[in-house]
Amino acid sequence: MKKALSLVLAVVMIAMMFLLSGCARYHGTMKFNADGTLDSTLLLAMHKESATDPTTGETYTLFDEESIKAYEELGFTFEEYSEDGFEGYILHLTEDIDEKVEGLSGADALASIAETPIFYVEKDKVIMRLPAPERSEEEMEAGREMFESVGGYDMITIEFPFAPLETNASSVSEDGKALTWDLFKDSGNLYAIYSLEEFTKAGMTTEYMSVNPFEDVEYEDYYHDAVMWALDNGITTGTSETRFSPDSTCTRGQVVTFLWRAFGEPEPNIMFNPFTDVKESDYYYKAVLWAVENGITAGTSDTTFSPDSTCTNGHILTFIWRAYGKPFVFVETEEKQWYTDAVNWAEFSGLLDDLPTEELDPMANCPRADVVTVLYRSLGYTANDLYSNFTDMFTGSYGLEEEYGDYEDYVDFKDYSDFGYFEDLGDIEY
Repeated sequence: MKKALSLVLAVVMIAMMFLLSGCARYHGTMKFNADGTLDSTLLLAMHKESATDPTTGETYTLFDEESIKAYEELGFTFEEYSEDGFEGYILHLTEDIDEKVEGLSGADALASIAETPIFYVEKDKVIMRLPAPERSEEEMEAGREMFESVGGYDMITIEFPFAPLETNASSVSEDGKALTWDLFKDSGNLYAIYSLEEFTKAGMTTEYMSVNPFEDVEYEDYYHDAVMWALDNGITTGTSETRFSPDSTCTRGQVVTFLWRAFGEPEPNIMFNPFTDVKESDYYYKAVLWAVENGITAGTSDTTFSPDSTCTNGHILTFIWRAYGKPFVFVETEEKQWYTDAVNWAEFSGLLDDLPTEELDPMANCPRADVVTVLYRSLGYTANDLYSNFTDMFTGSYGLEEEYGDYEDYVDFKDYSDFGYFEDLGDIEY
């Protein structure tokens, strides 16, 4: 059943794309059944006027014959939809969650996003969270006006065989089980909280859910999702079976290891080790070689890496910034330090939002909670926010498209060394 989470996220991500697509109707409904099946219904329709090119008269279609065939092979059935000037399809799918939803989890760009868990077992409760970007009331109001002027809407409905204890859904069915979020009214943290006992009574497994074993990590904590992601994906574990120690600091060896694991544990191309304090038996051995090889960090001298030295906020953000190829952000700064560009990028990209410090001190030690949080958010940045935050860069405002090619080429490009990003860092401790 764990693989069904990717389909839930696919529903949400399609809904968010429809927010940008013009006059459309979208309603994704997912019903989790006690017998282990998942009923999905997706209404996808565009208004005739927005689906027609005014210069050529060509009509855009949501699905061509090849796409329809591919979805049918996955078990979907198609029903044509035409109402109030909208045309499109209603897609239906009923699948055994454990066995057959797996085929949907690798679809296009959603695969990386689908790795993020959205169900958590927290003591005697089950938390369901739906990913949706934060948008201002002004942004949502503008969307409502555009869509509602022609009868469009953008909604998500999730239903279990029992009602939640708490939810922030826009509307709830009479029996309390079907929860609907209107994406022109709701943004950010969309959630529902269920009783774990209800899952047990209904005979529904929770094996597909992420279980929080830590007494010092609560659902309301800003670092909760990041810690669960790190635990589920093998980035790091707790300091004991029941404690994560969010306020403890991290060492250089730990941080480069977290980053290396988040990037898939790539093998270093050059196995030469210049550091006398990094041995092949150390857990951070390959991570250090990979980080140095890719210009993410250097040693504290020609022959020492100082893996047990504590990392500051400036160190963490600089490591992550370099790992992503030193993305450019123009911010006027009176006095530029070695960490300035990294901190500016992190602030601009939202990596530091809601962290407990009003003003980041780059030289202060970075706690474990913040390390995993900024790393977790940076992965979301590359998957979702890069395009929206850097649109101007890739539409000519900075002329970067001439040097680096299209946005898609930039995102998919893995060897950043060809861009000239990894210059010699010298032997200053970064």
